[in-house]
Amino acid sequence: MTKPYSKRARDGIEKAFRVCLLITKVKATNQLTDHKASIMIVIGNRIKSLLRSLLLSRQL
Repeated sequence: MTKPYSKRARDGIEKAFRVCLLITKVKATNQLTDHKASIMIVIGNRIKSLLRSLLLSRQL
């Protein structure tokens, strides 16, 4: 059985998760072309799924 993450690790994962949520919610603004925004959303979703699997692999 794997050891649960430390509080610092949990906080880091949580923060990264929040950033990913923000990235995926970003709409294409004047500075962001649709292409760039869609790339950011894809990357954000990928990181979110990686974080989710990371969290599931260990019991927080």
